[in-house]
Amino acid sequence: MCLNAPFWILLSKTMADHPNVVFHLALSDSIANLIEDNIDVAIRMGRLTDSSLVSRKLCNLQRLVVAAPSYVAAKGAPQTPADLSRHNYLMWEGPLDHLNRWSFQVEGRIQTLSANGNFRSSNGLTLFELCTAGVGVMRLAEHLALPAIRDGKLLPLLADYQVRDDTSISAVFLPERELLPRIRSFVDYLGSVDNCS
Repeated sequence: MCLNAPFWILLSKTMADHPNVVFHLALSDSIANLIEDNIDVAIRMGRLTDSSLVSRKLCNLQRLVVAAPSYVAAKGAPQTPADLSRHNYLMWEGPLDHLNRWSFQVEGRIQTLSANGNFRSSNGLTLFELCTAGVGVMRLAEHLALPAIRDGKLLPLLADYQVRDDTSISAVFLPERELLPRIRSFVDYLGSVDNCS
């Protein structure tokens, strides 16, 4: 999981607003077991597969295809999605490997490509750092990509072929914890702010 400044601002405000709540933050790109790991609330990305959990959608996340200027200078910028076959993808490993299927709008139809590259990781920050270092191309969450693009660390690629792939970001928790005031208050607070920008 890759967290940026808005998350830390949100967390510090939440802690200030709820001084009697003790927070334990565990970061992982793996899917945690809420019971075994004694987790009150987890933030999950994508399709929720465990129907025994209560979920609240917080926002949608959009991804952009990006590469570092140094990568584009060395390898060129793909002009069409088909050109990506000649490029090195930075790929997800583990439960997020569905993110290795990239969809594009080509001549009015959706075309999906499977990523192929020489590096996989289950850690988003690692992929982001390798991308900014010029190792390959990746699909990066918009809230991380846009600041890096503004700072000149990354370049957007294939914008004319972009498909809105709104991925849900949800807070999930066990049904028996839904009525606990601390859980209800925290989840309501998360739902009241724009968490994906």
